Amino acid sequence: MIHGEDQDLKIHVSICQQRYADLEARISKLETKIDEIKAEIAKSKHDLGRIILTASSTLIAGILGLITTILLKF
Repeated sequence: MIHGEDQDLKIHVSICQQRYADLEARISKLETKIDEIKAEIAKSKHDLGRIILTASSTLIAGILGLITTILLKF
């Protein structure tokens, strides 16, 4: 506790205002960072979906090519 804060209400109120202002600033920073992280996660999900779709398409095309090759040999 700061010297005199426990004896003078004006000092206590002033210090509390500063503390709350500091807390508010920190919370705002955290909210901004959380929003950035959410945006990155959303982008990653979208990119992952495209990767899975591309890999699946490639796999299906390969299997169809293999089946076609096998059928043409007989």
